[in-house]
Amino acid sequence: MSAPSPADQLALDALVSAYALAVDALDEAALLDCFEPGAELDFGGGAWRGREQLRGIVAAVADAERRFHQLGTRLFEAGADGAEATGVVYCTALAVRRDDDGRPRLQRFAVRYDDVYARGADSRFRIRRRALTTLWSE
Repeated sequence: MSAPSPADQLALDALVSAYALAVDALDEAALLDCFEPGAELDFGGGAWRGREQLRGIVAAVADAERRFHQLGTRLFEAGADGAEATGVVYCTALAVRRDDDGRPRLQRFAVRYDDVYARGADSRFRIRRRALTTLWSE
């Protein structure tokens, strides 16, 4: 593995940003477009595989009134043939949910994504596998 080309670096950065924006907006179509059809997302408590199961991402976060992903450190590495890449992405995620008494409560999460990306027939990178590790939450 080596550093991606500048164009691939920008494409990978745009991909992880598109994922974060799609989750925050509950935009299922945009979210699914970030993944290969047979992709896997592992939240640590099991994995969702394929687009039908990945639709569950939106339902899993829809109970929050607001969602906000702030991407931090990102490091991408290119595969030998340029058709694959890997990445580590750090993120602070915020969610506003209501307590039992109706007051808003802010939840904070520090997250690490360990990703494998694949270039499709259309030359775009998409997520092939994403493993999410929650580093802390409050």
